[in-house]
Amino acid sequence: MPGDVHFSTFFGFDRMETIPLNLGVYPPLESKVVEQTAHWRIVEDELGGLTKHWTDREVGIPQWLRYPVRDRATWERPKQRLNPDAANRYPEYWDYVKRCYADRDFPLGISAGSYYGWLRNWVGMENLALWYYDCPDLVHEMTE
Repeated sequence: MPGDVHFSTFFGFDRMETIPLNLGVYPPLESKVVEQTAHWRIVEDELGGLTKHWTDREVGIPQWLRYPVRDRATWERPKQRLNPDAANRYPEYWDYVKRCYADRDFPLGISAGSYYGWLRNWVGMENLALWYYDCPDLVHEMTE
């Protein structure tokens, strides 16, 4: 693919744009380094999630040591940061953005991430697989 051509133009896709919404937890999580060596650092976020980040490699996915949501009690903290009506979810000039898109002739999308991905990142893949059976009411609440 040529480097000077937009991906959509190169492949002949129709125009589509995405509304710039903030879908993550708010306020954003602060984190702190709790341990560091020459090869990695361990980071804890405000929700209690603990990850190991490799510092001696150019690429790599952090390793989860402890997921932020471990049960119903630990679900309450991120849940309070997911208010869909929070003003910061929308661009600062939201009324202007709405007017700009009002008469469009192309699809307008929302990038919401992955239904499974959000839950997997909060509780871990293995835990989530078990929770579908062990505590489906909690999984349903988190999905909602």
